[in-house]
Amino acid sequence: MLKIIILQRISKIQLSLPIVILLMELLFSNEEKNDERIEILNTLNIPFVVFGMSYNTSVSFVANDNYTSCKSAAHELIRSGINSCHILIANKIPTNIERKNGVIDAFSEAGLDNIKVFYDITCASDAYALVSSDISNHRLPDLYFVSGDDKAIGVIKALNDGNIKFLNAHQSLDMMTFLLLNFCLLA
Repeated sequence: MLKIIILQRISKIQLSLPIVILLMELLFSNEEKNDERIEILNTLNIPFVVFGMSYNTSVSFVANDNYTSCKSAAHELIRSGINSCHILIANKIPTNIERKNGVIDAFSEAGLDNIKVFYDITCASDAYALVSSDISNHRLPDLYFVSGDDKAIGVIKALNDGNIKFLNAHQSLDMMTFLLLNFCLLA
């Protein structure tokens, strides 16, 4: 059985202390560039897997094909008439960069350049504030591409609070998600 532990920051000084690790394997997410946790695990010869793309090509990781899936989704949306896009992502981790690049490449291949990328959108309230600003400044795009289910909820709430009708009787809200988030928690 795989034990799952999210490692918090461990300083190199702690390595001098006796360490007892009763794990066969280790899985963690949110890898950072030059992540100290990877160095420590390698030093201790502890096998591990990163959930999501890794910065380091020698590290084992499990991930979706973020680039291709987002590029394909963007192509379909463009075929349906989408001409402009705001991309909202939290930070420049490999997963987010691949998703962003897939969308940008699809727009570029379609000859569309009306794309803006917004970084540091880390939670629903950040997304809500950005979309509310777009509404008040009359700069709504045709599409919000949001990397993160929690942030998508902020976008939907801002559109709803701004009385922006993004669905009519013949449409439904489609969401492509990589995570399973309980949307009922925010009702």
